[in-house]
Amino acid sequence: MTATRKKTAENGLVFRFDKKYQPANDIIFAILIESRNIFGAIERGATGREPSIISGPYSQAAKRNVNNLLHSIRVDGFAEETDRFTTIDMQTEYRPKRILKRSGYYAGMLLASQRVKKQRFEDLKSACVIFIMSETSIKNSKGVKPFLWYDMENGEVVSDFIENYFVFVPNVLKYGDKNSEIYMIASFFAVDTAKKAIEFENTYAGNELAEEMMSMYTQAVMNKKVLKALAQRDHFAERLTPKERAQIRRDAKAEGMKKGMEKNTEKTVLKMLSAQFTVE
Repeated sequence: MTATRKKTAENGLVFRFDKKYQPANDIIFAILIESRNIFGAIERGATGREPSIISGPYSQAAKRNVNNLLHSIRVDGFAEETDRFTTIDMQTEYRPKRILKRSGYYAGMLLASQRVKKQRFEDLKSACVIFIMSETSIKNSKGVKPFLWYDMENGEVVSDFIENYFVFVPNVLKYGDKNSEIYMIASFFAVDTAKKAIEFENTYAGNELAEEMMSMYTQAVMNKKVLKALAQRDHFAERLTPKERAQIRRDAKAEGMKKGMEKNTEKTVLKMLSAQFTVE
């Protein structure tokens, strides 16, 4: 059955879906994340606290040079708050060995970029890194997985000085509260067909944040010249394409199969040797 578009609110907004530049596209995300409303909503959904942004958000899609503001880290979005620096990045695949170190590196750079005067380390602002995992699900998670400083002996979080949050979009959609803000955000980034775009528009007609996201997205995809220019920037040009990510998955699978075969071969050889040299 073909999805039918209803009139969205009073402005008749149309969520103009583009197959190449889907909502979870890196460039599109960098454009959207410059909205303080969108940035704040994602942070609120990930951390559970109300943001206190005093500067930004800034993004890699900005026309001005924001490298200094982004502390030389190629994150998608960055904001300074009263007591912390927060970055939000769109990711696709969850490869623990790589992604955990990457988020830790971002947090470390946010801390190291601050000047410490007269050994007053207590004045350092905290570092909060949020990764949106658009394509990957993870076991035993309702969608938002935090990594915090934890006292293993006492069994408690001891500090919010370094925070890393992973928002797994498929998990949020499967286990999350359908009335929550983070569920709506996850639904938006999960749109990958024109049908889903229409369904999203119909479902969230009248929702101010959803309409802002749809409006910014539609304006962005209608200007392909700007998107193509942004795609040439190092931050986006160095990202892996879907084809390259698929090749990495195939290589990893082949490597896993190779190791499995080597392990089985080793077991077979040992078994044969054991049988050959058994004393009866």
